[in-house]
Amino acid sequence: MLYHKRISSATGANRSRRRVRGGALCQAAVERARKLIDAAGRDIRLEVDGGIKVQNIQRVAAAGADTFVAGSAIFGRPDYKAVISAMRIELSRVSPASRVA
Repeated sequence: MLYHKRISSATGANRSRRRVRGGALCQAAVERARKLIDAAGRDIRLEVDGGIKVQNIQRVAAAGADTFVAGSAIFGRPDYKAVISAMRIELSRVSPASRVA
């Protein structure tokens, strides 16, 4: 399911966030959402919430996501810092603008 949510930043500026939710991570859905965002020509972040792990974060970023929520991939491990560092290394291979949220 794809939905669009208006958010306000700390500066009070309105931004939009497009999210893909439900079921297993679908790379095609991320790519479709990124195309819609790019066509809009607005400052819209594409957040993927769920299914993000070290093994797929690079592929998801390459598909167009720029914000990531990784719950169990981090908190299900004994060394949180090591997992986050590994994710950042994978993201650095795609784009310096991608980041772990």
